[in-house]
Amino acid sequence: MSSSNTTTTEADIIKADGIIFYQVFCYSMLAFGIIGHTLSIYVFTRPVLRSNPCSRYFLASAISGCFVVLINMPLRLLQLGYNINIFTNSIIVCKIVTLLLLWAKAQNAWFTALACADRFLCSSASTTLRGFSSLRVTHRTIPLAILIVGLTYIHVPIFYQINTRQHTCAPIPGIYQTFYGVWNLVVFSLGPPIAMLYFGLSTVKNIRHSVARTAPNSIQTQTQVQQQQQRRRKATDRQLIQMMFAQCIVFILTASLPSVQYIYASVRANVTINEKLWNDLKIDFRLEAYKFPDNKIYGIVKIIPESSRKLIKKFILVVNGTTRIEFDAHYDAIAASGFNTNTKNPSVYIEAVPNNKKWSHEPKLSKNCYFHFTGDVFALSPTISFTWSDAKANLIIKWFHLGDKIAHKYIMYLDDIRQKQIEDEFYVRIKDFESGKNHTFQLVAKLINGKETYRSDLMEFIVPEQDSFKNQETEFITVTNELPPPNLPIVLATKDDIISDVVGDEYYICCNDSPHKEFPGIEHYFRNISHIIPTSPKSLINGNKKSVSFAEKTNDDDDVIMS
Repeated sequence: MSSSNTTTTEADIIKADGIIFYQVFCYSMLAFGIIGHTLSIYVFTRPVLRSNPCSRYFLASAISGCFVVLINMPLRLLQLGYNINIFTNSIIVCKIVTLLLLWAKAQNAWFTALACADRFLCSSASTTLRGFSSLRVTHRTIPLAILIVGLTYIHVPIFYQINTRQHTCAPIPGIYQTFYGVWNLVVFSLGPPIAMLYFGLSTVKNIRHSVARTAPNSIQTQTQVQQQQQRRRKATDRQLIQMMFAQCIVFILTASLPSVQYIYASVRANVTINEKLWNDLKIDFRLEAYKFPDNKIYGIVKIIPESSRKLIKKFILVVNGTTRIEFDAHYDAIAASGFNTNTKNPSVYIEAVPNNKKWSHEPKLSKNCYFHFTGDVFALSPTISFTWSDAKANLIIKWFHLGDKIAHKYIMYLDDIRQKQIEDEFYVRIKDFESGKNHTFQLVAKLINGKETYRSDLMEFIVPEQDSFKNQETEFITVTNELPPPNLPIVLATKDDIISDVVGDEYYICCNDSPHKEFPGIEHYFRNISHIIPTSPKSLINGNKKSVSFAEKTNDDDDVIMS
């Protein structure tokens, strides 16, 4: 006999044994359940117990349990023992029968909890609390409990469906499946046993207090028989408490398994789906042009598929393979400023950092995009660097003059504090910075009448250590969520320009209309029609900018030193 035939035979034997086990188990539970609940109904309907409120709750619990045994067990026997599943025959049957079964099972447990609550009220020293242990209250509580428990499962007919692949009637996968697991865990698995335990322990406590009040004031006056009775009562109390703990623990363990299974299946399904989304994630990063004015670039960040963006904790803009700037994962358009315009063949790419640390070994990188600066002045984009003297850092700020027609003076704001008004200088040195400190800087251009015409991006920086700083080679770049202004003068790449290359060994979607592995959307091919691109509020503020060539700079480059 071949190996495959042996494996098939063993699987058939295991399946047949499982069917026999289900049949024996269901028949046994059906027989014992009918006998047990029938006897319970017989006992609690005796004339002696009819006037006892607690027996009414136990009677209601026995009737609910009998309903579960007579309906649930035959259905499970047909489903597991004879492969006949009536739940999948009709969506109506799936929803209604499931609701009734869940309702009855939870109702059975809560009636037992109400019986424990009645014993607590009956044994209370308070006359008011004892008054709630009556048939009048019981006749109102039982229907109310049935209604409330039924309402807690009203969502079942709405969100249950037939799973045709697995041939089951189950909750809708996803968020509801997790909700159902947690909800059923609270309403059915944990709620009733916790209530039983609380009221049971409180009842024992009430009985002890009652015995203490009626006992003689002195142990010397107790007879030997009374002392033996007291010891016996203590032993009985300990046994009752142990029984209640055991009952609650067994109920929690057996009743919580389905709920835990639903929660685990839902979480595991989400993890599997998210892992597949991360594996399929692609970053479509492209620059709006090949050559930009100033020292500021604009780009678009698309995630394919877009639903994978929720898996990203943050983005990192990697400049020239060394400088790394973190920015928010929700940015779909970026503007980066503060580049050193003397760098040859600058390039940028984006790295996505996942929320799940287990995926960190598979970083997602965009294509590396090259760009250049034209030398024109379009916006106010200062650059910063550092020099050292006497172990203190000196902040060097440079910017290009926007022209005398639109900028008569510049105002510097360091850490949101106005530092100095400058009219003829575009190279400033601020002395005595301590390494490791955080600072912000912003430059504002104004006319002679005080009207603000330009405002640079808010630059956040940390003063570096002297030993680790390479002066002009280190760039302090700011990334903002900003679309390019409509009048941005752009220069597209020619066929001889190298615009991008691959980072790492994976395939990445190219920018600038190179062939795509997947269709990126029609808007991708119209990205250079800048007049139809909506601008951000920041772009609208700077919408009246005009390109100013370097020839319009003043020749006054003397240093302005601020101590």
